[in-house]
Amino acid sequence: MAPNKKNQKAARPSKLNKAIAQKAAASTGNQTKTPSPPEAAEAMQAVLECLERMEAQLKKEREEKMELESLIEALRADGMEGAEAGPSAADLETIVRPAGTCSTDWGLQTEMKLSGSFKKNAKYQGLLRGMRDLVLNAGLNWELGWKDISAVQKGKIFQVARERYPILKRYANDWATAEMVKQFLKNRRAYHYRNGWLEVPEKYSYLKGNAEKRDPSGSRVKRVKVEAAAKKRLKEDLRSKIQQKKITATGKGEVLVAADEDEEEEEEEEEEEDEEEDEEDEDGVRESKGKGRYIPYGEDSEDEEDEEDEEDEEKGMNCGS
Repeated sequence: MAPNKKNQKAARPSKLNKAIAQKAAASTGNQTKTPSPPEAAEAMQAVLECLERMEAQLKKEREEKMELESLIEALRADGMEGAEAGPSAADLETIVRPAGTCSTDWGLQTEMKLSGSFKKNAKYQGLLRGMRDLVLNAGLNWELGWKDISAVQKGKIFQVARERYPILKRYANDWATAEMVKQFLKNRRAYHYRNGWLEVPEKYSYLKGNAEKRDPSGSRVKRVKVEAAAKKRLKEDLRSKIQQKKITATGKGEVLVAADEDEEEEEEEEEEEDEEEDEEDEDGVRESKGKGRYIPYGEDSEDEEDEEDEEDEEKGMNCGS
C-alpha cells in the first residue's frame, strides 16, 4: 500500500515546535549544570570545618562527663567509709565498765549507750554480728569459758575489733568487746547443751534436779505479770461498757451521770487497791532476789566469771529440760 502524502506532511514538525523544543532543551541544560571547581572546594571546606567543631565539642563534653563521674565515685566512697567508721574515737567520751555483773546488775546495750532509738539498736545488733564473725574467723574454742581462753587470743580479738569498729575504742580496756564475745560463747554452748550436741560438764549436773523441783506454773514475777494483765483487761472492758452506755442512752442524762460517777469512784478504788497489791508483789520479788548471793561492787574476778558462766548455762539447761 502506497503511503499517503497528506499523512507524511502532517507528521513533520513545524517551525514553532522546533523553537519550543530548543527552549526546553536549553532550560534543562541550565538545571543540570555542574558547579565549577572553586565553588565545590569552598562547600567542601565549610563542611569539614563544621565537622571539626562538632568533634571538638563532643570531646570536651566527654572529658567533663568523665571528671564528674570520678568525682561522684570519690564522694560515694568517702560517704560509705564515714558511715561504716562512724564518729572518730576522739569525738566520743570514754565509757568505763560499770560495777557488778552483766545481765544481772546492768544491761550491756544500755551501758554501751546504744539503746533508745532504732538507729542505735541497729548499730548494737551489727556489733553483735561482727563479734560472732570475729570469734568464728579467729578459730576460738567456744566450748571453753572466757577465763580459759589465752590472753594472746583475747588481745588479737580486741585489736581486730578496734580496727574494724572504731566505736569500740570508746570503751575502756575493751570491756564491751569482752562482754559481747562472752555472750556469744555462752549462748552457743547453751544451744548445744539443749540439743544434746555437747556433753554437759559434771559441775552442772545438779541443775536438772533443781529445775524439776521448780513450780511448773512459772515464777512469782511471771504470775504477778499475768494477774496484772488480767486486771488491765477487766478495766478496759469496764471502760468500754461505760462508753457504750453513754452512746446508747438518750434523754437520761441525769441518771446516767450519777451512775457514771458511782462507777468512776469504784474504778478509782479498784485502781488504788491494784497499785497497793503491785507494790507488795514488787517488794516480795525484791526480797526474794535479795536472798541470793552478794556481789561486791567494783570487783571483776575469775570467780565472778565462773558464776556468770554457770548462771547463763543454767538458763540453757532449764530450757532444755
